[in-house]
Amino acid sequence: GRMISTGDVHEGLRFTVEHEASLHADRFEALSPGQRRVISELALSPTEQPLAASFVQAVRLANSSSVRKAIDALVSDELVVIRDGRHWVANPFFAAWLRQAA
Repeated sequence: GRMISTGDVHEGLRFTVEHEASLHADRFEALSPGQRRVISELALSPTEQPLAASFVQAVRLANSSSVRKAIDALVSDELVVIRDGRHWVANPFFAAWLRQAA
């Protein structure tokens, strides 16, 4: 057989993300506007400090308390996980869809 190339992997990821696009869109639409901004930012840049002023400003929420509330809801819904001290979008295909939508 032939070797799998990086291009093959990227094509497989693109196909999987497109195949589940409607599921990802439904999941995204069910979130509050603040949760959408937080999860979109985490897809672009997982962070150790989501309550830092720079992250709060990036997601355009009023304050760190608003960010904490959004993150708590996203973690509770298993859409965000904390791994190695960083906040990540739990599903890598959903994260890829969010990055494409950004």
